Amino acid sequence: MELLYATGGVIQGTVNATPGSLPGVPYIAAIDGVWNIDDSGRICASMVLGRTLLPFRCQYWFKYKDDYFIADSEDRSAKILRRNVKQ
Repeated sequence: MELLYATGGVIQGTVNATPGSLPGVPYIAAIDGVWNIDDSGRICASMVLGRTLLPFRCQYWFKYKDDYFIADSEDRSAKILRRNVKQ
């Protein structure tokens, strides 16, 4: 999955899925959506993957040295996922 979070609050991207792994989503699908930053500093996004509306989601983004991570909570015990950021 590759996403572009544009400065105007728009998300665009593509996903390459294994056939059948995402019901209702073709092998290669477009991703469109919108994003903003809420009052808690979380990145909030609403996206459509192919014809599938994904749930609205807000997550914290963290940076440590040159690496970026996302988490559903700012609790230090929360699970995190590493993200590659291209600028």
